[in-house]
Amino acid sequence: MEANRLEVAATAAVTESLAERLAFLDREVARSEGLIHSHIDTHPGLRAQRDLLVSIPGIGATTAAKILGEIMDVKLYESARQLAAFAGLAPRLHESGSSVKEEGEAVEGGCAAAAEGALLPGHLGEHNPYIKELGERLRRRGKCPMQVIGAAMRKLIHIAYGVLKSGRPFDPEIKTA
Repeated sequence: MEANRLEVAATAAVTESLAERLAFLDREVARSEGLIHSHIDTHPGLRAQRDLLVSIPGIGATTAAKILGEIMDVKLYESARQLAAFAGLAPRLHESGSSVKEEGEAVEGGCAAAAEGALLPGHLGEHNPYIKELGERLRRRGKCPMQVIGAAMRKLIHIAYGVLKSGRPFDPEIKTA
């Protein structure tokens, strides 16, 4: 919001004040990120889980930290489907009384917003050829962009679950359904 205000600042004094606020906020974000990464580095269990997650193409240290912060412990989930539902990535049908069932969509709630930000850095599949292939296949089938993004997020959650549950780094030779 401050960056938007800076773009339309009317006076030099306001511009200077907003620039100082932005610099402060940038420093605070960097400090917070440093604390998060430091905490993960000093906690052997979290460090091991982070290392497993960053073995997945397209997931870096910041994304791994976001995932770990959201899901808490992978042992809380009996399946990848359950984790995807928690993340707000489980499709559901529109049903209300006698209305006609409509096409599924992702449920609201859970950590869908965080999953979208955490699991899709940059462009869809830019860093992960498996997700890119999935996206291209779904586009050819006529799926809308939001369906493709939802499917990509769900796929990455499934891959992350498998890596964390097995305790083994991502292996491209293992076929993911």
